[in-house]
Amino acid sequence: MESIKSRDFKKLKEHGVTVHPSRWMLICAIKTTKPRLGVTISKTIANAVLRNKLKRWIKECIRKQDNLPNADFNIVFKRGKNYKELKYHEFESVIQKGLAQISKKL
Repeated sequence: MESIKSRDFKKLKEHGVTVHPSRWMLICAIKTTKPRLGVTISKTIANAVLRNKLKRWIKECIRKQDNLPNADFNIVFKRGKNYKELKYHEFESVIQKGLAQISKKL
């Protein structure tokens, strides 16, 4: 899957559809011709090792999706969650819930 370019993040935030599948995650999306992915994780949330682990998990969850709509996605991690204790199955269920909500809104 292709990555979102920096100039597209602002357009996505202003004109995109937003869902909150959990209190620690936000997913924004806007319809396009092909699916692209962007991830936003602040340095204050986790160290580099953990941020990269979360990015790998996102890519794996997206790869498993069968009916992903043609849209630009930005997945934003918010404060308030101890990401060190997060398990993959919990993470995957939140991503699937969020993508299902986005698909209904697009």
